[in-house]
Amino acid sequence: VSTQSTGTLKPCIYFPGDVSNRLDKTVYVIPPHVRLIAGADASLNDFSPAPNVEFYVAGSAANPPLIFDGLSFRGNASFFHNSSRTVAFLHSTMPKYFSFPGSGNLFVEDCIPGARKSFGNATIILDHPQNVYMRQINPETLGSDGGYTKIINNGANLWILGIKTEGVGTIIETTNGGRTELLGGLIYTVTKQLDLNQAAFIVSNASASHIYDYRTYASDSFFTYQLRETQNGITKDIKTSALNNKIVTTSFASNWNTGNAGMCVSCDWNGNANPPSGACSYDFLFNPSVSY
Repeated sequence: VSTQSTGTLKPCIYFPGDVSNRLDKTVYVIPPHVRLIAGADASLNDFSPAPNVEFYVAGSAANPPLIFDGLSFRGNASFFHNSSRTVAFLHSTMPKYFSFPGSGNLFVEDCIPGARKSFGNATIILDHPQNVYMRQINPETLGSDGGYTKIINNGANLWILGIKTEGVGTIIETTNGGRTELLGGLIYTVTKQLDLNQAAFIVSNASASHIYDYRTYASDSFFTYQLRETQNGITKDIKTSALNNKIVTTSFASNWNTGNAGMCVSCDWNGNANPPSGACSYDFLFNPSVSY
């Protein structure tokens, strides 16, 4: 891929959508002058065996955002956000994403996170403080390995409007002071759960709010736990069985910066932003009274 033509730096790279584009290098550094890499659902690295291909971004927050639009990253493709430059993925199958210290803002809209045949664990790894905004995403894990966590938020601010996902494996794990807000989505476990100790969401010394719809049509595909939360060394779980199969939409809120271990499904703690430690009454749909 060349961004130079007759000595002129070009801000846009375009891949035709009617062909599979073979990448002939294993490392690509996207220069600051490139603003848009686009294609009409163009496939990149779509051949077998596919090598490990790495993408890095040059520049800083002073440069225009780098936008990927209409691309399908396949094979073992990874994107390393090693710059303070803002990056956006639109209408694409994303490569596996890694943040760096000082990573710029990340925007994701209408995307499948994680390249097909992506290697390793998780498809999006937010390992440092960073602001991340996502809308309409579809991370899936349909493998036979027991499933891996789809999104890891280890200290970032993560906001998601709309998620749909299938298969086994934890959906979002929020740790190390990270903050996650999930507003709406469908958790659809269509395959057999191979690890019965898995939770749909994990929160560990962090804050999170999850609002979603959970459905499955197979008796062996339920998550055993909807939420596993650890605060100050104390771990509490919400079991799916405790919901008595009556829940359609659940809202889980964790921590609320209180320092107390506890989970509240009603998200308002009866209007009290600082809930007491100990037993908590959870308000589920159809109002079954459940205490932990």
